[in-house]
Amino acid sequence: MDAPIAIRKFILFSLFVLTSHFSFAQKNYTQYVNPFIGTGGHAHTFPGACYPFGMMQLSPDTRVDGWDGCSGYYYADTIIYGFSHTHLSGTGCSDYGDILIMPLSKVPVGNHGIPATIGDFSSPFSHKDETATAGYYSVKLKNGDIKVDLTVGQYAGIHRYVFTKDDNCRIIVDLKHRDQVLSSELKWVSDTEVCGYRESRAWAKDQWIYFDIRFSKPVINKQLFRNDTAVNFISDVKSKNTKMLFGFKHSDTILVKVGISGVSTENAKENLVHDIPGWDFNGTLKKTQKAWNDYLKKIEVSSKDKDLLTIFYTALYHTAIHPSLYTDVNGEYRGRDNKTHTASGFNMYTIFSLWDTYRALHPLYTIIDSSKDRQFILTFLKQYEQGGMLPVWELSANETNCMIAYHSVSVIYDAYQKGIRGFDANEALQAMEHSADANVRGLPALREYGYIPADKSSESVSQTLECGYDDWCVAQMADALGKKDDYKKYIQLAQGYMDVFNPNNGFMQGRENGRFFVPFDPREVNFNYTEANAWQYSFYVPQDMNGFIALHGGKENLARKLDTMFTTTSVMTGRQQPDITGMIGQYAQGNEPSHHIAYLYDFVGQPWKTAEYVHKIEKFYTNTPDGICGNDDCGALSAWYVMSAMGIYQVCPGDEQFELTTPLFDTVKIHLENGKTFTITAYDWEHSSGDIESATLNGSDYKNSFLRYTDLMNGGTLSYKFTLTNLLSDWGTAGNVPRTYILEGDRTWPQPYFEYDNATFTDSMKVTIRGGRMNSANCIIIDSFGVGNFLKPALPSRPNRYPHYSLLKTKDSLTEFYIKATDSLYCITYLKSLSQINFTKIPRGRKIKVLSKPNSQYTAGGPGALIDYQHGSADFRLGAWQGYQYQDFEAVVDLGKIETVHEVGAEFLEDAMSWIFMPTYVDFSVSTDSIHFTPVTHVDNTLPDTTLVPTIETLGKKIPEQKVRYVKVFAKNYGKLPKWHLGYGDDAFIFIDEIEIK
Repeated sequence: MDAPIAIRKFILFSLFVLTSHFSFAQKNYTQYVNPFIGTGGHAHTFPGACYPFGMMQLSPDTRVDGWDGCSGYYYADTIIYGFSHTHLSGTGCSDYGDILIMPLSKVPVGNHGIPATIGDFSSPFSHKDETATAGYYSVKLKNGDIKVDLTVGQYAGIHRYVFTKDDNCRIIVDLKHRDQVLSSELKWVSDTEVCGYRESRAWAKDQWIYFDIRFSKPVINKQLFRNDTAVNFISDVKSKNTKMLFGFKHSDTILVKVGISGVSTENAKENLVHDIPGWDFNGTLKKTQKAWNDYLKKIEVSSKDKDLLTIFYTALYHTAIHPSLYTDVNGEYRGRDNKTHTASGFNMYTIFSLWDTYRALHPLYTIIDSSKDRQFILTFLKQYEQGGMLPVWELSANETNCMIAYHSVSVIYDAYQKGIRGFDANEALQAMEHSADANVRGLPALREYGYIPADKSSESVSQTLECGYDDWCVAQMADALGKKDDYKKYIQLAQGYMDVFNPNNGFMQGRENGRFFVPFDPREVNFNYTEANAWQYSFYVPQDMNGFIALHGGKENLARKLDTMFTTTSVMTGRQQPDITGMIGQYAQGNEPSHHIAYLYDFVGQPWKTAEYVHKIEKFYTNTPDGICGNDDCGALSAWYVMSAMGIYQVCPGDEQFELTTPLFDTVKIHLENGKTFTITAYDWEHSSGDIESATLNGSDYKNSFLRYTDLMNGGTLSYKFTLTNLLSDWGTAGNVPRTYILEGDRTWPQPYFEYDNATFTDSMKVTIRGGRMNSANCIIIDSFGVGNFLKPALPSRPNRYPHYSLLKTKDSLTEFYIKATDSLYCITYLKSLSQINFTKIPRGRKIKVLSKPNSQYTAGGPGALIDYQHGSADFRLGAWQGYQYQDFEAVVDLGKIETVHEVGAEFLEDAMSWIFMPTYVDFSVSTDSIHFTPVTHVDNTLPDTTLVPTIETLGKKIPEQKVRYVKVFAKNYGKLPKWHLGYGDDAFIFIDEIEIK
């Protein structure tokens, strides 16, 4: 890899040359954009040319697959495969990379000078020969010494190839490149034009892209390849693997321009002619760089540190790559119903990574580009009309349903409460409620229980918390439109966070079968949380910080909890999650769930700690390829930096407060769409203690550690004065802190929780019920079988309301009793539905010794889960299965006494795309003394290993009756994953749940 200093000098020099067309009267902000930031590490950005929110992302492809190849480019690579026209910025899943074009000087030839096959046409390159800025990319290919320049307009792109050697000039178009091709067409139009389409499947299951390609010089020879083999030329070829090689008379320079569309080749042609009518590469670049400068100048910051300016303006640049234009010049677009529609009065967009972007990116748009945010909302509503659902993670008219909750409702309500109009608010509410009421993931359980139990849906804690916030947004929208009944419904659902808050340890913790999930380690990354652990999700209640503070027993207690998070060890346990990075204690800047946490110090009256930790976090951002510490997620991490560097952040989108902290710059000027400017001054803060002593807003004393959106949009000046020592001031303390809350009259109460050793028992088991308000009408506990199943306490007669049940007597907030038979308890709480808690009595003396070691993520609570008479579902993430990797499974079941056995079996799961395969075979043997075992049956697996749908199978047989006490089970691991599998060469898992002995 080349020396970073040399690279930086080369880039800065190149930027100066490229941007000299700007007059000195207009400041050129593109000089501070370094698109290579984020192309290393795990940020997954790309360095190629794009237009602000434009349709095309024209960039080199250096990596075809793998997690760090999601954008198609990785800085550590040394080979370029070609230049494709669509790319995703910062995502954790791979897609795009459509229509690959590559210039060549030489290709292997066969008979008559025609290559018989076409294989690897990639070329080495060096970073010292590579340059990029906003709207422009350049590289020299070592094969043939070909210089490549790329730029784009809003709808189309243009390549410039300079052939420096006296060789043949060739260009290849590859429609097979990257993801699975479902169908494609390449059509010869003339000796300077080809067109076609590509339908493919990757993250988006059915992506369509049409294209029109034009050459500045006529083609003098051509060769068509199907399945990489030369075939006779035909003018219109349809295939799943099509490439075409074009030959040109030697020329120093050949230009190629490409238009794309999601609708038709005719629209691709029209987009191309509209955007780049001639062959003026430099003119196209000039217009695109002006568009970028117009976007970047919305925020004006000053600093003597050029690296700091580059980090800031590159972050701002990354906030305007996606969402991307999806409307053609004539207004047509492909809808969520896969039909062609026409937009009227707005543009449709695509690529909505809403779990990531609702937190900081869309709030940023409400400040600097609210008209664009309005168009995004209009896009949401059209997608609702055409696809039946607001977007969750939409890509090229496909809903990927990636990530949890339904955060489009946050974007809609945040815009609405800030006065952004131009969309049908009643339709928006209808769409919001439709998302909240959908029967997907854990939502049915949320409506039934008031929270999502861990045994009902994976990522239950994260879903409960984030859906709760989304339901708050729905409630507020309903309230704003006068829908009081709707408000009541959703404001109750917004309070489920109380039911996953464990008062014994202060963490948000999964609940299954009425009790908190055990064993529990707050550092463990497991399937109760979304790409995080308990530390990183236990501070997420943006909609009701007052209630959250009360759960902790006050501001001081919450502050201490925050202190511990930032100062404890950064070591995590459990599942390896590569995007949990940028660690300060257990805080993780590399993924979004942590992003608001440092600002919570503002809520507890300690704003100096907000400043301290925000500035520590900002140091993860650098002017280097690995200068973003996690997936940038369509600009989400970059938006956090832009907001924080200005000293503002919105913890709760939908509430008008922006929390405040010390900005990174002496002066920040936000040039608003209404023509006004909001200025933040923080002179010499870096030479002070960094703690705010006082502030003024438009010349008046301002003690609040928050700023209202209306004050910001009215323009004005917020000025800070800093303490020269570490003595703390009273700014942002006492009553001058931000607040979010739910009205007292709308509050519900947390449900009681149960404590017990295990859901299975032999003789009797103590059950304790805690929490809630069980001594009032808020909670009723009933037993389905009556008094006989309990040893204590004494129970009153069955209430008439439940003639088949008996009421458990409660005292204050604690009830203890002993259960002695298989039974179910039902917990009915005020304003929440009936919860069922199941207990199973198993034969006395039965136990199991597992001789293999399960993966720590898949223990199902311990060995007893294999003989508890409970059966796991097809979703292994719910925790009912034990998982074994790198080993076979072996266990011995002790029946406790000699019994007559006539059938043995074991239940296994296959979920091939999750690395879970059936065992090759299972052997059963029996014994009376645990020493001498006799084989009784051998069962081969017959389920094909290509079964992609999660499938449960019992491998077992009837055996001749015999007296036994011990049953040994041996299951042979599948071994290495097959060649067709994404994880080829990795080791398969065995997942087992119940061992059945009859």
